[in-house]
Amino acid sequence: MKQHINFYQDQFRAPIIQLSAQHIFLLLAGSLLFIVITSASLAAFNYSRNAHAQAYQESLTAMEHDVQTMQAAIQTQKVDVSMQRSVRAAELRMERKRLLLSHIQQPMEEPQAQFSVLLKGLAEQVPMGLWVDHFYIHSKGNELLIEGATSSASALPQFLADLSRSVGFNGRDFRTVMAMRDEKNSGQLNFVLATETIKDEELKMIAWIKENKTK
Repeated sequence: MKQHINFYQDQFRAPIIQLSAQHIFLLLAGSLLFIVITSASLAAFNYSRNAHAQAYQESLTAMEHDVQTMQAAIQTQKVDVSMQRSVRAAELRMERKRLLLSHIQQPMEEPQAQFSVLLKGLAEQVPMGLWVDHFYIHSKGNELLIEGATSSASALPQFLADLSRSVGFNGRDFRTVMAMRDEKNSGQLNFVLATETIKDEELKMIAWIKENKTK
């Protein structure tokens, strides 16, 4: 015997309404929990960034005072070459702290979508025997700086040619291309690519930071 179900009866419709209400409650609870966790994470990140910025600022102020004292000593009396080198090294460390401080205090306004496109294009064009160590985006994505190394000198020109045709990089002109042999590994070639023109002093600063970043 066939049985017919009346879909218009209240006893059949009630469980569907009750189940939908449960789903809505769970969705609202999950959304609220996500908002709370996200807000807490952002607050913790901002607090940590501000703390780091304050610490770097205090350290930079103390270092500037020491550098000024040493510079005054050089101007008022004769000092040996080692003293001058110490002053220069202190000035370089101070510049490094200024660079780090500017990066910490820099507002994170770069859209994630643009960064994802650039990172995807970069990953697709890295050839065998070449690897990227650092990838910097400055001025809201208008300026790029890439640091890496390769075991083949011919891989770098090919990498530049392929990169200029990839999505996100086409139309960008790398005005600075610097390559130098690694001091510890003669078979490795370290390189710096930048869309902006970097002065000689800035190139020396980058090389000095890379040399002393583990100290």
